[in-house]
Amino acid sequence: MAWNGLPDVAQIWMVDGKASVIFTIPGTKPPVFMRWTVPRKADLESFFGPDVPIKYSKTLTAAQWKAMGGLNFGTTDEIPDITENPFASWTQTMATEAKVQPWILDADYRNKIAEATIEGRGLTEAEIQTTTWWRTHNEGERAWMKLYHGDRKTALQRLADNRITTRQQLRDAGIENPPAALINEMADRVTKGTWTVAQFSAQAKAIADPFSGIVVDATLLPLLKPTQGTTMDQTLDVRELATRWLGPVHGGWTDAEVNKWAGVMRNDADGEERLTAYLKTQRKALFPEYEDVNLTYDDIAAPWRNFMSSQWGQTPDEMDPLFSKLIKQNDLQMNGELLRREGFTRGIGKVQQDAQTEMLSSAGGVLRRAIG
Repeated sequence: MAWNGLPDVAQIWMVDGKASVIFTIPGTKPPVFMRWTVPRKADLESFFGPDVPIKYSKTLTAAQWKAMGGLNFGTTDEIPDITENPFASWTQTMATEAKVQPWILDADYRNKIAEATIEGRGLTEAEIQTTTWWRTHNEGERAWMKLYHGDRKTALQRLADNRITTRQQLRDAGIENPPAALINEMADRVTKGTWTVAQFSAQAKAIADPFSGIVVDATLLPLLKPTQGTTMDQTLDVRELATRWLGPVHGGWTDAEVNKWAGVMRNDADGEERLTAYLKTQRKALFPEYEDVNLTYDDIAAPWRNFMSSQWGQTPDEMDPLFSKLIKQNDLQMNGELLRREGFTRGIGKVQQDAQTEMLSSAGGVLRRAIG
């Protein structure tokens, strides 16, 4: 039965002598009921209409409500929009979200997030730390949960970045063409804290060397066979090679360019060799100051990364045109002057502090204000 202004999933019960709006948390067996009391008679009448006898689906004592595991969440004033089904979008995304938020399948957590969802807010850190999931999982898993709740964008970026890093780590371990499904699974276990780095390294060795004496995790076995992820592997190959040879600015190819070369590598046994030759030509055109065609962007940039870091006291932003200028000039004195000048302009703390130190040294250790 539906009432005016209430979604179909809601019920009106009398609990401990108080009219209450009741929701059932989806997927709970036995069902878990959530209760918001109706604070004013006028609110209750609005659900049924004026001068209509109020009918309750159930009438329970406080003891009966407690015995059935009912959860109390304040009054209906705390629900921002009582006309909407508060679980509609939540239940639709639950299965997908559980892949990166495994805690949402925990009944205790689900109760708390359902309350927060209905009340139009997020969980607090204090609430998160009282959940059964938090108390029963390791430090790495809790760190992932905390990061995801505190900064979802950064968490998802870390998930994506670690997948890229893991692919190279598996190749370095001797796994020539790891399937994308395997890469993602192993990367995500480390990111989400279910594996330590040591566990990852051991499994990478087990997969690469059947005679290592290390047993491959049984859950990884179905992922070891080549899958549709092959195309993804070749796409990652192209992006990795382009960045290695051309750098983050010029190697950030469009999807169309990446897919074109991924197709070449997929259909031509010499595809990677052709791509590498093409990239060497591109690198030579971008940085003609470096005549050795076998020098990659990484080879060229490495010393200037270290130099800029030492001058500015921070990691260089290689997307900044200033960094490309350093590479092109390839001159220690000129680049030192450029970084000092640009550092002053940009207010780089280390540059300013170094200049003050030099001024103090040249003034005998004391700076005096001239008056007169």
